Amino acid sequence: CGKGIKYLSEKISLLNQLNSFNLSYNSIRDEGVKFLSEWIGLQTKLTFVDVSNNKIGMKGIKYLSDQIPKLKCISSLNISYNNIGPNGAKYFGDGIKELVSL
Repeated sequence: CGKGIKYLSEKISLLNQLNSFNLSYNSIRDEGVKFLSEWIGLQTKLTFVDVSNNKIGMKGIKYLSDQIPKLKCISSLNISYNNIGPNGAKYFGDGIKELVSL
């Protein structure tokens, strides 16, 4: 579980100039988001992230939400059609509240 996304995260760790990142419709689960979140938090030029229509739950959105304040250039972050639940929505809200670019 999460092996493919872990491999992808290791390979994209070499990239630091991306401004758009779309992994919608990939059945990414919480563990996969953990690996991605570590990389996403280091991306200073990222303006667009789409992880919609995956299998992200409350734990996964917490991993992502912890990195959101570091994304100073982000203008679009799509997490729709995941199973984050009310607590996940709170984590996400806490993560984006410091950003004025969204």
